[in-house]
Amino acid sequence: MERYEERQQCILHIDDAAKDSGLFNRTLNRLIESKGFMFHGIYFPGDFTFPSTPDSRVRLLHCRFAGGFEVRKMVFPDQVSIEYTVFEGPVLFSECHFETDVFFINNQFHNLFSLYGSGFHGNTYLGFNTFRQGVNLYRIGFKADSRFLFRHCEMGCSFFHNADIQHMEFVLCRWHKFYRLAEEQYHLKIPVKFGDLGVPDTYMNRLLLWVQRRLAFTNFPARLLYGSEYMRQQSLTEANNKVYVAYGGWNDNLMAEDTYRKLRLKYSRQGEPEIAGQFFFREKIVQRRQKPPLTRIWDYFTKELLFGYGERPLYVLGNSGLLILLFAWLYTGSDLLYHGQENVTDGLTGLYFSVVTFTTLGYGDYHPEGWLRFFAAFEALLGAVFIALFIVTMTRKFIR
Repeated sequence: MERYEERQQCILHIDDAAKDSGLFNRTLNRLIESKGFMFHGIYFPGDFTFPSTPDSRVRLLHCRFAGGFEVRKMVFPDQVSIEYTVFEGPVLFSECHFETDVFFINNQFHNLFSLYGSGFHGNTYLGFNTFRQGVNLYRIGFKADSRFLFRHCEMGCSFFHNADIQHMEFVLCRWHKFYRLAEEQYHLKIPVKFGDLGVPDTYMNRLLLWVQRRLAFTNFPARLLYGSEYMRQQSLTEANNKVYVAYGGWNDNLMAEDTYRKLRLKYSRQGEPEIAGQFFFREKIVQRRQKPPLTRIWDYFTKELLFGYGERPLYVLGNSGLLILLFAWLYTGSDLLYHGQENVTDGLTGLYFSVVTFTTLGYGDYHPEGWLRFFAAFEALLGAVFIALFIVTMTRKFIR
């Protein structure tokens, strides 16, 4: 291969975005003609599109792509193996067909990874990959006996609609604590219908836009209405727009509910109840969002925030602590809490009385008078309910 500016390296392997693109492309084409798509240690300074359908094995090892990576409507008759490669731009395999096994191992995907409309006749193994912007597996198909395995992967914000999750396996993958499916995030943050200022048409934005019109702020900047999400929309690439905007006519919460349910059942069968519980929690959230407004609000406060649908015992502890502090403040400021005949007004005593009342201990050393007695009785009732709720929630998690 040709040397580049008298360096000892071939132009293909120099990690320099400013290298001569014409010389790089000519050298790359000669490499493809002589060895096929067997790339090792090559730095691609810009976008890369497969120039022709490969007739033999494809292997990328220790490569780096500074731009996008795109393959459209191609058939891969032999094995595809991509290992220890960094993709800084979006990776798109669109309507491709893989006749044999596919391996993605120890790769870094900084942008979207998409297998849109692709078919798999062999086994697909994705091990130790980091998908920072998630995986798009929309409308992918499998042969009856093929497997699709994710192992030790960072899943990011993924998209599984119309993909047969029953053929997939997830082993020791990392689903982030605040993991959200792309269907749901699309519905909440990047809808097709936009307001007057180009911001998403959500309930909060409708309220803010109504206030804006009432105050006659005709040039009110949209970024103040939606903050960082507006800035993220401004920086969306064309590939991302194709992924998100194309599905505006669907019931996105219904899609998310179906996907969460499939993932919950998948992890339950694999014997990983903690991860299954996370997906159960997300499934209940998107179910709530499909209900009428009043029911949605009621379920949010009485089920989701209160105990996290039985998946968040710490929610119960946190709410209990807030109630104890609220009643302690009430006891301290009411001047109706007594120790014998002596009126008590200090904060620590109010907190102590609130704790023993909430836990229904009732030592009897302090007692309320007047209307405060009804509040103390109400706190004791709440305490009994919250303690029972905490026990049930913890028992459910341990038994599962």
